[in-house]
Amino acid sequence: MDRAREIVDGYAPLKVTLRQVMHRLAAEGVLPHKPSMYRRLSSQLVQARREGRFPDLIHHPLTPPGDAAPPADRGIGGGART
Repeated sequence: MDRAREIVDGYAPLKVTLRQVMHRLAAEGVLPHKPSMYRRLSSQLVQARREGRFPDLIHHPLTPPGDAAPPADRGIGGGART
């Protein structure tokens, strides 16, 4: 979480998306680039933001607020893959 915060702070005053943070963490080898890690990071950062321990992110235009699944993990039309 510390590295994620450094990434977000490094973009200030601009806001970034969870997707951008995930890509940076994966590129640096901090986290594997897998949907399960994206969901885990999302859950952790949501909780940290609620507790005031992490800055706000912006929502990716293809990901509805509160939806932890990245667009690549969805079927056509944005629904969950079965």
